[in-house]
Amino acid sequence: MNKPNLSLLTKITQRLLPVALLVLPATMQGQGDIYRADTWDFSVRLVQQLSFDINGKGGSKINASDQLGFGIDFGYNFSPHWKLGGSFDYVNPDYTSTLIPEDPGDDIVKIDHDMDMFDFQINGTFFLIDGPFTPFVKAGIGWTYVDTNVAKGRPQTGCYWDPWWGYICTTTQDSYDDWLFAYNVALGIRWEVQDSLVLTLSYQEQWLDFGNASGTPSIGKVMIEAGFNY
Repeated sequence: MNKPNLSLLTKITQRLLPVALLVLPATMQGQGDIYRADTWDFSVRLVQQLSFDINGKGGSKINASDQLGFGIDFGYNFSPHWKLGGSFDYVNPDYTSTLIPEDPGDDIVKIDHDMDMFDFQINGTFFLIDGPFTPFVKAGIGWTYVDTNVAKGRPQTGCYWDPWWGYICTTTQDSYDDWLFAYNVALGIRWEVQDSLVLTLSYQEQWLDFGNASGTPSIGKVMIEAGFNY
């Protein structure tokens, strides 16, 4: 059996030890409470809202199509695992609404239009791993503003003096709209690519409290985000 070359082992140890002492602290910076704690996140995102159906009273219903929208998300990381923040999304999906007349002898009315949907949410996020790549779970509550863009009443014209344009007249027309209580749950993956660049991919299911709907309608969303951590 060959004996180990002690002089060679000594030389290797002498060369590697200083390198290890330099690398170890840098490696430790990505671990423990130093990572992500006490920092802010801000990101912009693309929102792919999936098609959804809403069944109302008397057989009335709404069928909305898939639609791409956008949004922003921000929040504060209290620790490597917990974040509290808010989000805003805007989507403008096409929809078909079926209106059932009170008199069975009247014709069913169908409306083909597009609606404006604005989501305002407060969200709590739990990151499973203390590190740059981690799955996460998110839940939140808030409000969704829905404007059907269907006219309500006749157009009204008003005239007034404007400090910039002088005497002008404009015509406005109200539409059917509403504020709806909403809550959501999401699953995703977060990747902190480098010092401040953050990418996330997530799927969210959101429930809307339509007063005259059958049950609580839900809407699915796929979101891709790019942002900063600072």
